[in-house]
Amino acid sequence: ALLLASLLVGALALPAVAGRSSAGLRSLFAHAAAVHWLALARLFLFGSRDAWFAVALPLFLSTTFGWTSASVGAFLAAWIIGYGIVQARTPRLAPTTDLAAGSRRTVLATFVLLAPLAMTWLALQTDVAGVWVTVGLLLYGVVFAVASSLHSWLVVALADGDTVAERVGFYYAANALGRLVGLLVSGWLYAAQGGGAAGLGATVVAAAVAVVIAGCALLPAPALTSKTP
Repeated sequence: ALLLASLLVGALALPAVAGRSSAGLRSLFAHAAAVHWLALARLFLFGSRDAWFAVALPLFLSTTFGWTSASVGAFLAAWIIGYGIVQARTPRLAPTTDLAAGSRRTVLATFVLLAPLAMTWLALQTDVAGVWVTVGLLLYGVVFAVASSLHSWLVVALADGDTVAERVGFYYAANALGRLVGLLVSGWLYAAQGGGAAGLGATVVAAAVAVVIAGCALLPAPALTSKTP
C-alpha cells in the first residue's frame, strides 16, 4: 500500500524534465527489441537466483545443517561481498567493447550457471551434501556475478544519451520483478516439498528452468544489438 501511494504521489508531483515533453505510459515500454529481450532475460536471471537463495537456502542451512542464525547471516553476507568483488572485476575477467561479442559472452555466462546448479542438485541426492552444496553456491555466485555485470554493461551500451534513463529504468524494473517472483517461488516450493533437501532441490530445479529461459531470451541479442541505434 505504501509503495502504491508513493508511486501515485510521485506521478502527480514530479515536475516535467526541462526541454522534454511529458512521456505517456506507453512510451515507458517503447524500447528497441534488444532491450526488451535483455529485460526478459534479466527478469528470469534474477528470479533464478532468488528462487533458491532468498528463502530456501537460509532455511536449509539452519534446519538441516543446524547452523545458527549468526552463522547463516555471516555466510550469506560473505557470499554477497564476494559477489560484489567479482562483479567489480568482471571488466578485467571478461573485457569487451563490442556489443555483439558482449552479447555472446552474456549468453555463455548465463548457460554456464546450469553447471553449479546441477552440482548442487546432485549433491542434495547424497548423504554428504554439506560441502558440495557450499561449493555449488560459491561457483554459482562467481558465474552469476559475471553474467549480471555483462547484462548491465549491455543495457547501458545500448542506450543513447536521450533514452538511457528510460531504458535502464525499464530494465531494472524487470530485475526487481524477477527478484519478487523468485522470492515467492523460493518460499512456496520449499514449504510445498516439506523443506530439507527435497525443498532446496525443488528450488534448484526451478532456478535451472529460469536460467534456461533467461539464456534463450538472450539468443536473439547478438543479432539485434548490431541493429540497435
